[in-house]
Amino acid sequence: MHRFGFVWGAAMALVALNSPATSFMPSFSPQQLRSASPLLMVPVSSALDLTTQQETMSLAKRYVSLGNSVKQQLGPADFRVLEEELAEDFEFVAPIVGPLKKSALVEASKGLDFGAAMPDFDARYHDWRPDSDDPRRVWCSMRVTATQTGPLAFGGMTKLPQVPPAKVESPPEAVSFRFDEKGKLREITTGYVMDRRVGNTGGLGGVFGIFEAIGSPLPSPLTRTTGELLAPLMRLVGVAPPKPDPSLLQVPKLSALGGALPEGELLRLTQQLLDSNFRDESLLAPSFTYTGPVVGPLPKAAFVAAFSSYNPSEAFPDLDYQYRDLRACSFDTNRVWYTSSPQGTHTGRLVLPGGASHEATGRVWASPPECGSAQFDSEGKCVGLTGGYVMDRRQGNTGGLGGVFGICVALGVKPPFPVFLLRTLAQNVASLQESVFGKK
Repeated sequence: MHRFGFVWGAAMALVALNSPATSFMPSFSPQQLRSASPLLMVPVSSALDLTTQQETMSLAKRYVSLGNSVKQQLGPADFRVLEEELAEDFEFVAPIVGPLKKSALVEASKGLDFGAAMPDFDARYHDWRPDSDDPRRVWCSMRVTATQTGPLAFGGMTKLPQVPPAKVESPPEAVSFRFDEKGKLREITTGYVMDRRVGNTGGLGGVFGIFEAIGSPLPSPLTRTTGELLAPLMRLVGVAPPKPDPSLLQVPKLSALGGALPEGELLRLTQQLLDSNFRDESLLAPSFTYTGPVVGPLPKAAFVAAFSSYNPSEAFPDLDYQYRDLRACSFDTNRVWYTSSPQGTHTGRLVLPGGASHEATGRVWASPPECGSAQFDSEGKCVGLTGGYVMDRRQGNTGGLGGVFGICVALGVKPPFPVFLLRTLAQNVASLQESVFGKK
């Protein structure tokens, strides 16, 4: 089978794949390609209920264990079990496509057999934790590993295994499950990469990453940002930074860190770093780097120079980062993950990294939940910081963007570079369709 024909056909159904998934454009309306569009509202509870939280956690762990022929995947592979488990108003929400309805997920699951194609497929769910606002929602992280030893049938196509077999190691991804009052699964969010440096998928999550790793990448206009596609030309004319050193796009291993630290000490060091607003240069190791979804890796000198003038606390006097869920990483030595949802009112002059400034607008910046992490060497110095990785694009008022770019969208001010460069070509086309033809 012609390779492009396979990947295009697979892409036509991939969003509802019964495994970690980000998704794709051609067979969906602009209303389903939301990340460049007005945000959807996420229901939240006014008060937390511990009993409901515990019940929800049990429901989520039960769901991911149902009917799997592999160690762990995103719920039951049997479409009949899905029909029973999903609420009638179920929605599947990934970084690009969604919400998708129950019928789409059920239909796409028919004929999909990870047990035959990747019998060692393991989503490696970990870090289960309740949502901070909704007792019927729980979060976890996953880091998929798999080896393709058999044919992978999906979307009417079949991908045969390579010799030697291709291995998959996905980056960590944020996943959430929301249940209704009857215990039916109301919503899944998945495919939100937490660190693009990890794994062998080129920083892609979900099915995009799986196909990338097994040697059948989906068309780049569906998976890569416009900025990534234009980067060679932009470098040629001097408007983009040079390609980063590949060694910086790796998470430091134990040997490079000098030894492991106790969990309590790691949590203390991370809290110290957060309390400093990343302004205390003495907390950073000489080998420090900062990496976001788009920005970086920035070495220590570049990070300090870029952020030395950045003044969010003065621009947003009521700023609350809402840091939570600090936890030691189960896989990377001396690493701590955390969640934040910054919110504040722009009543002071804002100076962005790089020096651009904007007078007070009076607008509110409400970020989606973002995932960040800090990693330390054996002396307690921070060797790596990540941030700006959005976990649910529908929340907040930033158009689904995190970090500085999200601030600019929320305030309606000029970002460091055009936002369309942060979207895939598919997203930009969908956004153009909405602006020209309107919402149907």
